[in-house]
Amino acid sequence: MRWSRLHTYLGVVSVVGVPLMFFAVLRAPWANLGEPVPTIVGASLLLILGELRPIPISRGADAGDELSISSTIAVAMLFLAAPGVAIAAQSIALIIDEARSRRRWERLLFNISQYTVALMATRVVFADLTGQHVWGRPGDFTPEHLGAALVAAVAFFVLNNGLTGIAVSLATRMPVRRLVQADLRSHFVTDGVLLALSPVVAQAMAWSVVALPLLMVPLVAVHRSARLASQREHEALHDALTGLPNRTSLMLRLSRACTELDTVPVAVMLVDLDHFKEINDTLGHYVGDRLLVDVASRLRGSLRDGDFIARLGGDEFAILAYHTDNDNSALDVAARLRAALESTFELSGADLAAQCSVGIALAPLHGTDEDILLKRADVALYDAKSNRGSAMVYDGSRDEHSLERLGLIADLRRAIDDGEVFPLFQPQCDAATGEIVGVEALARWRHPTAGVLGPDEFIEVAEGAGMLDVLTDSLLDQCLAHLASWHRAGHAVRLSLNISPRTMRDSRFVDRVRESLLAAGVEPHWLTIEVTEHVMVGDAARSLAALDRLRRLGCRIAIDDFGTGYSSMAYLKRLPVDELKIDRSFVEKLGEEPKDEIIVRAVVDLAHRFGLEVTAEGVETEPAWALLTAIGCDVIQGYLLARPLTPEALGAWLDGGHRQHRAAARPILTAL
Repeated sequence: MRWSRLHTYLGVVSVVGVPLMFFAVLRAPWANLGEPVPTIVGASLLLILGELRPIPISRGADAGDELSISSTIAVAMLFLAAPGVAIAAQSIALIIDEARSRRRWERLLFNISQYTVALMATRVVFADLTGQHVWGRPGDFTPEHLGAALVAAVAFFVLNNGLTGIAVSLATRMPVRRLVQADLRSHFVTDGVLLALSPVVAQAMAWSVVALPLLMVPLVAVHRSARLASQREHEALHDALTGLPNRTSLMLRLSRACTELDTVPVAVMLVDLDHFKEINDTLGHYVGDRLLVDVASRLRGSLRDGDFIARLGGDEFAILAYHTDNDNSALDVAARLRAALESTFELSGADLAAQCSVGIALAPLHGTDEDILLKRADVALYDAKSNRGSAMVYDGSRDEHSLERLGLIADLRRAIDDGEVFPLFQPQCDAATGEIVGVEALARWRHPTAGVLGPDEFIEVAEGAGMLDVLTDSLLDQCLAHLASWHRAGHAVRLSLNISPRTMRDSRFVDRVRESLLAAGVEPHWLTIEVTEHVMVGDAARSLAALDRLRRLGCRIAIDDFGTGYSSMAYLKRLPVDELKIDRSFVEKLGEEPKDEIIVRAVVDLAHRFGLEVTAEGVETEPAWALLTAIGCDVIQGYLLARPLTPEALGAWLDGGHRQHRAAARPILTAL
């Protein structure tokens, strides 16, 4: 068993409670209990009966809670006899119940300790208010003691439920204060009301042992009506076939989870059995129902402590995985669910195989409303089933039913047609001379309401909607047209354009580049195609073939964001590359972070040994430029030179504005 904060808490309470229980029992004046022995014995038997016949109750979306009259009797005994008597009776009742239900021993020790601490604290409150002895036999219980007894009963209610609530909080990893407060509120109308009767029970028992049978009538009536009400509530909140919570329970639990996302993120998972209809049609609904019962049992057994499962209907289940806020942790939970169904099910003399698909939506990342989260988990489930049975996390670019996405797609399609998607250009200069040698094109979208958007806000939308090729062609044509105009003006600069891995796998892309170059009248060697190492993910052979064709065409190839991936070095041997671009994360703190300088030196040396040119991105300070030049970097790019410029502004900058930049750069280069 893996030790945890919960086990530590259970151990601490047990270490305090068990010795306290023995001490209280040994201090009890057993030879002089203060009440007739038949009254004490009768109350103890009633306490044990109440422990053995609890009322199972549902707390909204929660199940497995119980309501018992035993606490009422135990607290009443505190007002009539020494605390050791009530604690002994309660402990015996718990041990008998343990023998019947076969709970784990650590839970039994905790329950005994929990009741001991709560009962002892209750006795201290009562003794303090009435001026009586704490450990010994109290005086006669009179009507004047009813107020003090009621206050003591309230103390028991708060402390006993608080100790249990902390354990539940640690088991479910929910916030302690919020859970305990909610627990006290939900138990007030049940446990609270029964405990409020404990002074009345004590007064009746103090009057005569004959009152015990009379007390049974109202207590049994309360017990029976509560049991019937609880049974009806349980049926309304649980699935009749599997016994799991149903959709109503799920919505109650998810609604509460959505109010706690600031402290407890949650993953909403929809689980659907693959090919269940074929099993139903072939072997009948009886076998199908038995399979669902077994699947429900395995799924429930695979969950982490505190996670929640419900059956939504048919062969669909839902999971709430708390404290799950990223793709990897959610996929780990999904892998546990899928692994639980790997072994076959023995039903009707046959070994049946069952697999499932899992769709995942993360809150608050994918939504903070229960309906939206379920819809997005359903979208992910559809993707998972389309992927021949797997687990998938919600991807907004694949959500065809997202009104926001549909509107964005329509706006983007119109924007491409109307020329509202355009390039800006960031200059690149020779690190040793300050001469402008090239520009990098950066895509922008002039949105009518949101303003100018960067590529992170619309490239994935274009890719998911199948518009990436149209967008790439539009930007390529615009960039080459501007490049041709700068060359006609006498500015021999190169153009770098970033191309997505998906576009590189398109067999028609190289032909479109050739056609655009011819139409613009630009020589291929003035165009640099930038790719990331992710170009090798997926169909690597097709990507390599496209890069080879671009090289034969005369275009240059650059690896962008070099050093941020896991396999950059290996790709140098495989990709037909002319240039490496060092990611800005290694450049922006040059001169401040020695390890960054070591990395940059190593990359420059490695690239030069391969015969490659090196460009450093994100250069924003003169010391960084000076250090890069000293290291041997070939080209620099960043805000120190200029922020991204419109084509017109870049043309004017090339015509004269950059001379100021060259003048400012001269002291740096001279110092070197």
